[in-house]
Amino acid sequence: MIKCIIFDLDGTLVKSDKTIYNATIATLHQLGLSTDFDPEQFYYLLGHHFEDIFDGCDIEVPDVELFIHEYKKHYFDYIQYSKLYPN
Repeated sequence: MIKCIIFDLDGTLVKSDKTIYNATIATLHQLGLSTDFDPEQFYYLLGHHFEDIFDGCDIEVPDVELFIHEYKKHYFDYIQYSKLYPN
């Protein structure tokens, strides 16, 4: 008997790339960090850990844990950009 099913929401059931991008930009602004990077490269790297995304986009983030803490506060401010995948 199946008692529990767990789904990965972001990128699996929900197209959340724009939510992630906008929350990232807001967090970088809040922390006084550069947002001068290629959005296409950012989208290409989604699914990787933020450290890898930052490295791949040449974004200097001195304290990734602080970034993630603040990012979580911004995420739902941009939830309207997330959409369910069709079907």
